[in-house]
Amino acid sequence: MKRGFTLIEVLAIIGLIALIGLLSLPLIINQVNNKREELSDLTIKMLGSAAELYMDKFETTYPRTPNETYCITLKSLVDEGFLSEPIKDLKTNKEIKVLTKVSSPDGGVSYEAKTKIKVKVKNSVDLEYTFIGENDDDSDCR
Repeated sequence: MKRGFTLIEVLAIIGLIALIGLLSLPLIINQVNNKREELSDLTIKMLGSAAELYMDKFETTYPRTPNETYCITLKSLVDEGFLSEPIKDLKTNKEIKVLTKVSSPDGGVSYEAKTKIKVKVKNSVDLEYTFIGENDDDSDCR
């Protein structure tokens, strides 16, 4: 009596394993994307924590007045030692620019600190953080 599998049985098993893999692939991709979203939230929390420490250090400039909104440049956070460069967005793994290259009409080049963390004071304890990129509006900041 022969022991073993026939070619048809082996091909059927391989087909079933491939089918299970194809059906589970979208679920795995969604899980990876969800984890990336969480990491991006962690980046915002990290920037917010640094901004909160900065506000505590300069509390006369940034009092925790309810409904007040402040914008603190990432350059300021780096200069004061609350963040270190390079700062990377954990979602995209791209570097967040601390300084932006700006060309002047006379052909000169300078660098400006345009990336900021916006801190909205809800009350003396609760703060809300938003990242402001180099092209985002920061008109509601103090």
